[in-house]
Amino acid sequence: MSATKIARGNQSTNIHDSSNGGNQNLFEQISSKPAADDVPSVPLHSMDALWFQVGGTICNLWCTHCFISCSPENHKFGFMSRETVQKYLHESKETGVKEYYFTGGEPFMNKELPGILEDTLAIGPATVLTNGILIQDRVAKQLRQIVKQSIYSLEIRVSIDGFNEDSNDKIRGKGSFRKALQGVKNLVHNGFSPIITAAQTWEDSESEKVFQGFRKTLQELGYAQPRFKIIPPLRIGREKDRNRGYDNNEFVTREMMADYDDNQLQCTHSRMVTDKGVYVCPILIDNPEAKVSETLKDAFSSYPLKHQACYTCYLSGAICHNEPTTNSNAETAVMSHKSNGDKNNRAGKISVEKAVRERYEKGALAQEEALCCAPVDYDKRYLDVIPNEIIERDYGCGDPSKYVRPGETVLDLGSGTGKICYIISQMVGTEGRVIGVDMNQKMLGLSRNYLQEIGDKIGYHNVEFHRGKIQDLKMDLDKANLYLRENPIKNAEDLMRYEESIQEQKLNNPLIPDNSVDLVVSNCVLNLVKDEDKKQLFAEIYRILKVGGRVAISDIVSDEEVPEYMKYDPRLWSSCISGSLREDEFLKEFANVGFYGVQIEKRDEEPWQIVEGIEFRSVTITAYKGKEGPCLERNQAVIYRGPWKAVIDDDGHTLHRGERMAVCDKTFNIYSKEPYVTDIIPVVPLDEIPLEEARQFACNKNARRHPKESKDQEYKVTKVTDEPYCSEDGCC
Repeated sequence: MSATKIARGNQSTNIHDSSNGGNQNLFEQISSKPAADDVPSVPLHSMDALWFQVGGTICNLWCTHCFISCSPENHKFGFMSRETVQKYLHESKETGVKEYYFTGGEPFMNKELPGILEDTLAIGPATVLTNGILIQDRVAKQLRQIVKQSIYSLEIRVSIDGFNEDSNDKIRGKGSFRKALQGVKNLVHNGFSPIITAAQTWEDSESEKVFQGFRKTLQELGYAQPRFKIIPPLRIGREKDRNRGYDNNEFVTREMMADYDDNQLQCTHSRMVTDKGVYVCPILIDNPEAKVSETLKDAFSSYPLKHQACYTCYLSGAICHNEPTTNSNAETAVMSHKSNGDKNNRAGKISVEKAVRERYEKGALAQEEALCCAPVDYDKRYLDVIPNEIIERDYGCGDPSKYVRPGETVLDLGSGTGKICYIISQMVGTEGRVIGVDMNQKMLGLSRNYLQEIGDKIGYHNVEFHRGKIQDLKMDLDKANLYLRENPIKNAEDLMRYEESIQEQKLNNPLIPDNSVDLVVSNCVLNLVKDEDKKQLFAEIYRILKVGGRVAISDIVSDEEVPEYMKYDPRLWSSCISGSLREDEFLKEFANVGFYGVQIEKRDEEPWQIVEGIEFRSVTITAYKGKEGPCLERNQAVIYRGPWKAVIDDDGHTLHRGERMAVCDKTFNIYSKEPYVTDIIPVVPLDEIPLEEARQFACNKNARRHPKESKDQEYKVTKVTDEPYCSEDGCC
């Protein structure tokens, strides 16, 4: 006798399966078959997902459990043309669709699918549901090429209904297991991490065994960390004949919807498009009553939960969406399809750190082309000692290492695989020091694995990697982990003690101390920090730099403000899009915390990506710290060489071309160094005023310096020469 868990708000009830002769009382308490006036309706809150029956009901298999009875002979729904899909894609931009799903039948039987995916990935992420049989190596390569051209992700879900040939083929047909596994292997070989989907055809008590069986089979195939999703049985179509149909009491009633969060249901956040119009969901297209409209704009009406298949969705949530099971707990595996965890995304809120962490964890395990923001040519001299594993899984948009000097202490923000750190370690030499900070454990694991090996190759060890958030460079996450292992949090008092411990660590032993670094570099990471933390990020960079220190930052910026709705897309965040600052604001953030000499060293002419008309491109900027200290009068002046008629510095000083401008000693020294030295002529006073005798400088930001102030009011020297001023050829 099996048991199923029914969720009602925050409560759950175990109900025995009546088909096995179990206790009927609890079912009767819920409902028998409802009367027409007892059928609840649910609204379409938002059209977050749009499904396409792109393969119709035409399939190359004849599965015994198919809930819409697809087969090579079922032409009830036909293939959707690229032109038809384009029409709905265009309309979907007006209805707020965030992701797209393509199913069938078998979608890869539709020869127009590659073009359809190209069109779709130009506007949003896509998922294809397939049996995998037609995914030959050339098809997987074609899919990979399509993905490389887009900032959005392509998920592939492969249906396999048993972890061995016997259990799968008795449902999906002889030879299907072997062919599907080859399809999965081709996908993995080409950089995909497909979601393996199995419809539950076994008893609940067997779920752990099935889960472990799938894991073993896929890992032996070379799929090291497989993603797995179990779909509960839908007792319609052929499944009704294979096992059983729904009982008369397996309906959704108004009483059952009391205190139930309907956001869990797929039909409140998506619609299905076919060659015959728009249907309420992918499960019900076999039922004519499930058709809701011809267009998306007319598909926003409420829909009654009158079909018995609605009962399965009521129990398990939005079972058709992507929510792979990743642990081996059997109950979690069976019940993981509830969509409570997705509600915040639907409301337009995402966890930026979660989106970035998960994306880059995958990027640490295998190369992900979409994370390579822009092509970068590094000095090949420094790459020889670095393993390919590090080079291939490093993601960036510039080369800030060009600005490193020998002997410096350099900090790399978001060090990833460590490639930039290992390059810089060779540039700073034995007298220098390189520090990498990253919050991603898998990236850190990869970079730390080669510390000894690379140090031995170059002849010295000057690199270290730490776990931390780049917007909080005082907090040491490794020490936080150590504390939590020794002092697990069990109650509020434990939490308070943990917070006190962290505060003490940040005050007394910060991860990166104040004024300790000569140069801060970063490669396409600042944009990954959530907006509310960006001001703290720039302040932290300034804090840890020595006076006279510098930054060299490569990052992605936009030419227009990124709209709010784009910031709600986790894929766009982790793709260095949604978190990008407008290019002028990016530079202002450095100036706002005290940097001077902020300048663009490199700006890509061609945008890396264009999203809805907004251009995103790579820039590399440098800036300097050193305006601290008093303004003292020492009768110094500077002359701006030109070519501009006048320029204004970060403190508001206006320098007029060719004129002696009065500046304080601090500003005079700043102008005498990078980045101003080539544009400025320093005018040193005839008699130097000692610092201890210098008075406060009266700074009005626009004062000229009379020559006599530099020479002395009594300066009456006359100096002439009889030597010819011009050379022998007559040129002066």
